[in-house]
Amino acid sequence: HYSEVKKLSRSGFVDSEFPANYTAFVDNVKERKIGHYNDWNNWKTPREVFRAPVLGKYVDPNDIERGLFTSDFLVSCLASLAERENNIKRLVEEQVYTETGFYYVRLNINGVWRYIAVDHSIPVHKDGSIIAAHSYADDESELWPTLIEKAYTKAYGTYEQYSRIQSREAYLRDLTGAPVRLYTAYFCNKLSSDPNLLKNIQSALENGYVVQAAPSEKLLTYGFNPNLTLSVIKADSSKRSLQFRSSFGSVDEKPRFNLSKEGTFDVSVDETRNFINYFLVAEVHDDYSTSTIQARHRPGYFSSYSFRVSKDFN
Repeated sequence: HYSEVKKLSRSGFVDSEFPANYTAFVDNVKERKIGHYNDWNNWKTPREVFRAPVLGKYVDPNDIERGLFTSDFLVSCLASLAERENNIKRLVEEQVYTETGFYYVRLNINGVWRYIAVDHSIPVHKDGSIIAAHSYADDESELWPTLIEKAYTKAYGTYEQYSRIQSREAYLRDLTGAPVRLYTAYFCNKLSSDPNLLKNIQSALENGYVVQAAPSEKLLTYGFNPNLTLSVIKADSSKRSLQFRSSFGSVDEKPRFNLSKEGTFDVSVDETRNFINYFLVAEVHDDYSTSTIQARHRPGYFSSYSFRVSKDFN
């Protein structure tokens, strides 16, 4: 199916299932005043937006910009995944920029991997600002943030509708298909007194798992947006510290933490309970794949059961 659609799209792919107009932004357009939505209803190709669009050349957790409707949880999740480039590259088929504008994005919706076809039209405000999630407008600009968000939007209906998802865990599951473990405030409070808990995080990072931390409201006083999840990139049991990355920086003129140019900063284990509400660990790993069984238990309703299966298992 993929190859057949790709052949048909050589002259230029336009996604009729998700048209490039104001219906992509909000629900129940007919019940609203269209007025200012027309300010957003400008769709352009990557060549019209970026100096040199590319795909799959750079995967950098610090190369993501939010759009007008972009969910903070989504861009934070993409930034955490981008700590390992394979986590991003496995989501977009054939990591090559094409002028035809046809791409397939893989998302794990309700426990089932789906291939979602999207075109490359990008919503732009009449003032020239990019409405969708995007890469920075450098000499070469990556398309993967825009394509993944667009596929996510198509799967859930509109930009407005997908941004209503208020669960960090849901984004991690949709983008990895992996089991996600939640380590609650109890874990954070015990982290300083139980060395084994820090080793759990260290082990998860060594296994290549995606580890995130939900900041507390206290971090807001230091200039961090509490809706932007932090990436955990290092755990040091000897120094009893954790290293975080805030891909979207801090707006504080006098930051409490020494934020590096790459957005990293260290927090002692003793301080963690004051700044972190909970941890999330997505057990995505190159040595594992996911199998899903969809079971119908009554008309119109389905449940999906996912099993982690080692590739070495016969």
